[in-house]
Amino acid sequence: MITFAIGDIHGCRDKLDDVLGTCMRFMDTMVEDETPPKFVFLGDVIDRGPDSRGVIDRILWLRENGGVEVVTLMGNHEWMFLNSRGPGNSEIAKFWAKHGGINTMDSYGVRGSELAKEKIEGHVRSYYSRLVPFQDDGHRFFVHAGVDLAKPLATQTEEVMLWGAGVRNANVDPGRYVVHGHIKLLIPQPVPQRHHINLDTAAYLGGPLSCAVFDSEVPGGPVALICDDRIIELEREVA
Repeated sequence: MITFAIGDIHGCRDKLDDVLGTCMRFMDTMVEDETPPKFVFLGDVIDRGPDSRGVIDRILWLRENGGVEVVTLMGNHEWMFLNSRGPGNSEIAKFWAKHGGINTMDSYGVRGSELAKEKIEGHVRSYYSRLVPFQDDGHRFFVHAGVDLAKPLATQTEEVMLWGAGVRNANVDPGRYVVHGHIKLLIPQPVPQRHHINLDTAAYLGGPLSCAVFDSEVPGGPVALICDDRIIELEREVA
C-alpha cells in the first residue's frame, strides 16, 4: 500500500487539486495493488490562502468518494479556529484573525450570513470533529509541527505537536520516521533527513504544495516526492 502525506495547504485549493491529480498519476505507474492508498493531511489546511472552504470540501469528497483512506491531523490553525468559537474566546479569535482567519471566513462568503454559518457548522461536524493529533502506522509518525526525540513518541505534548519548531534532538533514532509540516521553507522541494522530513514548502507564499510518498509496509523515508504536478523519485533513506 502507498501512503501520501501532504503538507500545509493553507487554503490553496488549486495546488491541492494539482497534487491529488499527480498522486493519481503516480498510482498509475505502480504495479497493480488492490489495497487503496492512504492520504495523511498534516494539518493547517486552512487560513492565509484564498479558498479554505474549498480545500475542506475537496478533502471531504476524497474521504467519501475517492475510494481511499483519509487521515486528517490537527494543526495549530485548526486549533485556533476551534478555540476562537464561542463567548470568552475573543483574544484567541483576534489572534486567529491576524494569522489568516479572516481569509478563511471570507472563503465562506458573506461573513455573518446564515448560509455561511450553516456551511461552517457543517464543516465543524464533518471535518473538524474528526481531526487527530498524530498518526502512527508502525513505521512512521505523522504529526503537524514536530516532536522532541529525547522523549518517547507516545508522550509528546500537544504544545510540541501543534506549535513546536520541528524535530528536536534529531540525531536520536525514535524507531519511526517522523513526517511533519508547520516550519515553512520557501524551497522547490522538501529535503529528507535521516529520521524525519518537513513537508511545509510555503504553498501560500508561492512555493509548491509538497507531498511525500511512502511504501506503507516498509520502514524508512519517502520513495518519492510530489510537488504540485512534479514527481521526484528518490532513493530510500532507511530510518
